[in-house]
Amino acid sequence: IKDALPPFNQQANSDLILRSSDHVDFHVHKLILSIASPIFEDMLSIPQTSQSVDEHRDGLPIVMLEEDAQMIDFMLRMIYPVPSPVITKLDDLRFVLGPSQKYLFSIYEGFAEESLEKALKWEPISVYVLACKYKYPGAAAKAAEASLSLPLTTPSQYLDDICGEQYHRLLLYRQKCVAATTDVVSSTSWFQPIPTTVFENSATCGCYTQAQEPSASQKRWYGPSYLWTYLTRVGLALRETPSSQCIIADKGDDLNKVFSCGHRGYSFPGYKDTTKGFTQFCQLLVEKVNRAVAQVNIDLYFLSSARI
Repeated sequence: IKDALPPFNQQANSDLILRSSDHVDFHVHKLILSIASPIFEDMLSIPQTSQSVDEHRDGLPIVMLEEDAQMIDFMLRMIYPVPSPVITKLDDLRFVLGPSQKYLFSIYEGFAEESLEKALKWEPISVYVLACKYKYPGAAAKAAEASLSLPLTTPSQYLDDICGEQYHRLLLYRQKCVAATTDVVSSTSWFQPIPTTVFENSATCGCYTQAQEPSASQKRWYGPSYLWTYLTRVGLALRETPSSQCIIADKGDDLNKVFSCGHRGYSFPGYKDTTKGFTQFCQLLVEKVNRAVAQVNIDLYFLSSARI
């Protein structure tokens, strides 16, 4: 048996010891536990003879907990007037999510979901799993959207923690986002005139080609041939990762060959430098793809009870 780190080692005014599953003793105060958690309040209000007290140490009753020392230390630092612990990696979320639901700590309200959302930058698929497991719909929806920027085969050590139906719904959501985003790049309905890059109805240079044969409801749009090649490439990328991140990540290694029309000399009046206009076009495309994704909702599924 070992004592916990300060301030939960030997305390003169403590009236209870919590013993972790790995045999570390935490000297605590019943009043603080009771105020912080209705579960502890009920547990500690039961007469000591029928309580889950296994033994005594230094005259104090000992309550055995299922959690290990790391989790109990985190839990107590959240409810005691000491500096709060900080979530620095995904594994730290177990210190928040389990106790939040098991002991119903009021101070955890909002903190657990906020911690999940902060972890999106690490592993969005894992965050989706944990949010589904512990029933945080807001975080689950944000994680599902963030996962779109990753390949479908991206692994997660937490996938065993959700059922097949929950993962299936993530796949259905992704499928809908693929359809929505590829519809954007296959349509010209969102086009707008952009100097040197996109022209409506006619172009000032014969090197610009028309997007497609117009219908009665469509305008004629003209742009450099690279524009249509680029949109085809983005469409293929969106099938793999239906997120505007694939647009932002496209480095356009061949841009130096296509940033201008066939009239390469600046002295020629018809020459067009499309660099600035193309950047503006990409920004517009990112906006439209983001809007398409935002209009797709995920149908979340939660088990009747979470495994703590």
